[in-house]
Amino acid sequence: MSLPLQMPQLAQLDRASERIDAAQREASTGDLGAARAAEQFEGILIQQLWKTMRQTVQGGLLGDAPGSDTYLSMVDEAVAGQVARDGGIGLRDTLMRAFGVDTASPVQASTELTALRPRGPRPAPEPATGDGLEGAAGRLQEVAREMLAPGSAEHWSREGRLTPEDMRSDFTAQVPGGVARFNVQDAAGYRGYYKCNLFALEMARRAGFSVPLTPRSHGFSYPSPDSLAADAADGSLRGRWGRVATGESAESLEAAVSSGRRAFMLTASGSDGHAGHMGVVERIHQVDYSEGGEVRRVVFDGWEARRDGARHLTRRTWNVRGNPGGENVRGGLGRIEIIELAAPRQGEAPEVPLSLRAGPSSRDE
Repeated sequence: MSLPLQMPQLAQLDRASERIDAAQREASTGDLGAARAAEQFEGILIQQLWKTMRQTVQGGLLGDAPGSDTYLSMVDEAVAGQVARDGGIGLRDTLMRAFGVDTASPVQASTELTALRPRGPRPAPEPATGDGLEGAAGRLQEVAREMLAPGSAEHWSREGRLTPEDMRSDFTAQVPGGVARFNVQDAAGYRGYYKCNLFALEMARRAGFSVPLTPRSHGFSYPSPDSLAADAADGSLRGRWGRVATGESAESLEAAVSSGRRAFMLTASGSDGHAGHMGVVERIHQVDYSEGGEVRRVVFDGWEARRDGARHLTRRTWNVRGNPGGENVRGGLGRIEIIELAAPRQGEAPEVPLSLRAGPSSRDE
């Protein structure tokens, strides 16, 4: 098939080729620059394919309206980018293998990976079988006993200082200027900061689930509750580290937990200048939705890191702003999202970097 490449596309291909050549010179197993350059190059080719197919539509997608060329160019770019990020056409892996990059590496090349999911109620799973928590949720219980043991739970308080023993990931990535690590020394143990997100995501990682990482000026860390709630607002999660379960009924969620088939965490954005919050679910008692399908209230048993440290809570109530009531309440939240945890694929590490722009670490162990 012959593609009518114009000068702008040829210039794009030249720039992509230069990026790939540079990436190839620095490529090593799991190299992030090579993976990203390969994805970008594939996206340019997909964009040209899509544009060529679109031009076969009589009358065009937008007709001859003023400015239609500009909008169609934006559509071409958006469609091509999404196809490339969602697996592409096989060229990316071929390029990466040519660079000597291990395509089975757990490091993600894309910073915009999504798994689009419709919002709204979903059918309930099969009835739970057996008593007690087993499987996915049972692993969380086992990890909780370790993380809430005397001498450990206090580390997760606002004034507590975390150590490498508290956040045990050995994730590293080559970045411009050196190596970016997942460590707590560069963050001075997070003393003086609320640690609900660090606790919840570290708990999930220790239990064998995938977790997202975000870049810092030095190394990587876990994302904030507010950023994760905003990311989940459209029913998707960058990096595919989990799935948005917002919209399911309390009965569906509890049946999945009690059967051991699924495990969940909660993330919420803040409001009125207050920070958001995160917690890990042990049981689900109640979920109330607005007419628009947004969570108004969640009542659950689970684990949180609060000002005074990590603890287990029963019949804990989270309310969005303007929705009072309940017991053991955390109110005034901006948006609450329910996240289903997922195990990494075989051979992959649990850490999923959402962006590759971290700075090199400076305080290694």
